[in-house]
Amino acid sequence: MDPISEIELEDCPVCRGAGYIEDEQGWCMYACCLNCGTETAHVSYKTPEERLEIIQEGVKDLQKTLDEIRKEKKA
Repeated sequence: MDPISEIELEDCPVCRGAGYIEDEQGWCMYACCLNCGTETAHVSYKTPEERLEIIQEGVKDLQKTLDEIRKEKKA
């Protein structure tokens, strides 16, 4: 099983839909909402080893951004 599928994503900040990680033919990845289609920034990688590391870092950064958006909406 691909370790990328083990990464748990938060709900979409726009519509609260479920997300998934898209791999673009072995050169970049991004998270996308299944409901509204919102995408994160594309994260590129050069080797298979770098692939998992890069997407894990990207998901952590995305979760921080989502937390900030939620705080702003509550304020």
